[in-house]
Amino acid sequence: MSDISASTRVHIIFIHDDRRWYLNRTETVRNPKGDLYLKGYWNDDPAQSTAHSYEIANLVRERFKRENGLTTRIALQAGDSAELIQE
Repeated sequence: MSDISASTRVHIIFIHDDRRWYLNRTETVRNPKGDLYLKGYWNDDPAQSTAHSYEIANLVRERFKRENGLTTRIALQAGDSAELIQE
């Protein structure tokens, strides 16, 4: 695998029941208690995936983990055959 810089474009992927879901967009919303959290809009179509800089992708992943308990992965491209970046 090649070196990855902060500006490298990557895709955020959530895997559930061996199915890949690709992050399309995010939104900061309030839960019923009034707390802000990051909401993700996911799609199983790789063509709907939005690429983010590696730096931003890691920040988004940290927020998903902290605020939603969601573990996500990163890949250089979207698609079922895309190699996930090991971290």
